[in-house]
Formats: sequence, structure tokens, C-alpha cells
Amino acid sequence: MNLFDFEKAKAARDAGMALAAEKSDLLSEWRRIALEIALKRSDRRVSIDDVGEEVQRRGLPSSLGNAAGSLFKERHWVFTGDRINSKKVSSHAREIKVWQLIE
Repeated sequence: MNLFDFEKAKAARDAGMALAAEKSDLLSEWRRIALEIALKRSDRRVSIDDVGEEVQRRGLPSSLGNAAGSLFKERHWVFTGDRINSKKVSSHAREIKVWQLIE
């Protein structure tokens, strides 16, 4: 199997975007939660783990799938340059970005 195939890569991207669009209501809810968390913090900094923990506390669906990559893709979020290790077990302590709400 060829690991480098532009057409297959585009097809996978398009499939992921379609799935993300189906989850737009859930993505919107996660974005609202991210804003709530940031507004409660003096530094306005948030990671996807922070949002995921709050989502779990609220009993909401705990996975966005490919839509997770769109969580902080709005103009009022900037990447701080900081990365932390995820506490989520399934993430295997991989590095995740820390975002900051700007107004």
C-alpha cells in the first residue's frame, strides 16, 4: 500500500470534513463551553482537555471526532505557543495546544 497518495489524502480530508459538519451542533456546544471556561480564567487560556473534562461533567457526548480539529478555529482564539501533555487516557499523554481567548 502506498502511504503517499494525494487523491486518497483529499478523499480522507473530505470525508472528515463531512463528518465534522454532521456534528456541527455538538461542535457549537463544545465551543460555548470553551468560551465559558476561558471567561472564568484571568489568563483566558484553554486546552481541549479543559473542554473535554467539562463536557464529561455535563454528561454530553465526549468525542467530536474529526470536528475536534475545528474547536479553536475561530478568530477569537489564538495559539499561545504553549503545549501541554494531554491527561486524556486515550490520547496517551500526547502534546496538545493551549489556546487563548482574545477580545
